[in-house]
Amino acid sequence: MDRHKYNFPAIERLKQLNLFKLLLENGRASNLSPLRMTVYKIPFNGESNLQVAFSVPKRKFKRAVDRNLLKRRMRESYRLNCHDVREGIKNSDFTLLILFTYLNHEFKDYQTIESAMIRHLKSVEL
Repeated sequence: MDRHKYNFPAIERLKQLNLFKLLLENGRASNLSPLRMTVYKIPFNGESNLQVAFSVPKRKFKRAVDRNLLKRRMRESYRLNCHDVREGIKNSDFTLLILFTYLNHEFKDYQTIESAMIRHLKSVEL
């Protein structure tokens, strides 16, 4: 029986502007079409060992409905496949900041986004 928690709690969402800036300035990025993953480690911030954000550029998708659809697909694929990263980082003394950015100019189906998400999550160095 599968005992993983398939959730994405609010404490795991990256929302602080200063952490976003830190991640974008110092983070290490890797591209696997159609997603880019930017990762940065900081000392444990007292909230969560893992904080994640999702982004779809307005330049590539003008309509908010389209951007929201792609972010929903990315969040869902993350939620269902992040258990290995969570287990690996659970009792660590650092916080891992991750930003997933959608790169393509056209829509990709959920399976394509999920396969890219799985490859990215397996490549995370803990």
